[in-house]
Amino acid sequence: MPGETHRGTDPADFLERCAERVYRIFDQQSTVYHQNMRRILNACFPGLAFSDQMRKTWIADAYLCSAPKEGGNVPAASWRTSARDYLMPQLQLLRDRVIVALGSKAQQRLKVYDGQFLRAGSAAPPGSNFRGARESWNQIPEHVRLKR
Repeated sequence: MPGETHRGTDPADFLERCAERVYRIFDQQSTVYHQNMRRILNACFPGLAFSDQMRKTWIADAYLCSAPKEGGNVPAASWRTSARDYLMPQLQLLRDRVIVALGSKAQQRLKVYDGQFLRAGSAAPPGSNFRGARESWNQIPEHVRLKR
């Protein structure tokens, strides 16, 4: 988020504070992205409180570093290294779960993943405004139900 900084007394405190902030942003639906993600979560886990939905969900960026410009491009060597060293190990742990790549950048970065994943439109603008993005999210709950 613009101007976002984090402080902690040690690494565990730093992670705790980051996690609390992200949870609060999702809970408050602070941006269009967070509103769209909540729409997807509500469709996947209807009737559950947000805290319970999050116990059933793992959200990870396909590129685990900050881009110079939010939503902007990053060098291919950089996102490939990030995907290999950080994203793929997470996906390997979750290979028996529904994995959804939201948006073309995530889908591109998951090409090296040898497991199955669902392709859907981006939850973040501008991709969330593209034709078919919202409709593609309707596929996600069915895949979640099939995996239960």
